[in-house]
Amino acid sequence: MVGKQFPGYGYFPRTKEQEALEGQARKFYKNKPLREVPEIIPTRKNKADAPDWSPLKCIALGPSAKKLQHLELKGYPNNVDACDALSGKTSKIPKAILNAGYCVLYNNRKHVYYLLYKEDKKEAAMMAAGLGKRTLAEAKSAGYECIKAARKAYQS
Repeated sequence: MVGKQFPGYGYFPRTKEQEALEGQARKFYKNKPLREVPEIIPTRKNKADAPDWSPLKCIALGPSAKKLQHLELKGYPNNVDACDALSGKTSKIPKAILNAGYCVLYNNRKHVYYLLYKEDKKEAAMMAAGLGKRTLAEAKSAGYECIKAARKAYQS
């Protein structure tokens, strides 16, 4: 099979009409420059372009967050809505949360408090929540255990 010539494109034979049309197309497009593709959806190529508040930057704390009650963000049912609000108009957000760079949010669906933080405030947020010098993976793993326990408690 190697080196064998197959007629037409994609191993299908072409008719004389198709060959004539392809010849016309080659002549027409021979000297035309390639068009640039417009950028329809802007891509974030580096961390500087990423939003400050993201639902991915959160850690589950459990059914209570007594240490951080003063930084509780109320009025938003989940992490995504809270991050949209924090990234948008800041006039409705308490100044203490904006200054701290982290807050606590109660998730209505999972019945657990979450610690939301800006990337540069991650260590301070973890220390304030009492997570200490844990790695992020350890903190998130402990958070998932809190979610499981909260589900069991809520379903009982």
